[in-house]
Amino acid sequence: MEHVNVVTNGINHKVGAMAVNGIMSAIPGTKTLEEGIRQDKRGVRRIIDAVPQLIYVHGLDGKIIFVNKFATD
Repeated sequence: MEHVNVVTNGINHKVGAMAVNGIMSAIPGTKTLEEGIRQDKRGVRRIIDAVPQLIYVHGLDGKIIFVNKFATD
């Protein structure tokens, strides 16, 4: 998957027209970075699952979005 970085700026003209100028460039090494992040997440998950106490995360609405293995055993 190719990743690009896009930076844009809106420009308002006095006559009410709007223009957008921007720059688009490829981001090299993104796949490698994403794989590193996935590995880091797996490592953190293993550590959290090894803790013999309940660990959970909930959203602002109170809905539980993550629990560690201790909670499911």
